[in-house]
Amino acid sequence: MLAARRGGGPAVPAVVACGAVLVPLAVLVATGHAQPEVGVVHRSGAHLLEHGTPYPSPEPVAGGYEV
Repeated sequence: MLAARRGGGPAVPAVVACGAVLVPLAVLVATGHAQPEVGVVHRSGAHLLEHGTPYPSPEPVAGGYEV
């Protein structure tokens, strides 16, 4: 309401929303209390950058069986 009277524009809600999401996320990651899914996404992203796909090759996944 105060931002609307001062003419803060649409940037104010965007900054508030980013702060409400990014600050708690940064704290959780920094303290090691992130959810287990974060590790999965991190490994997939690293694999994507290194191999061009987020998925491992089918050999280790299949456990030695013919695919």
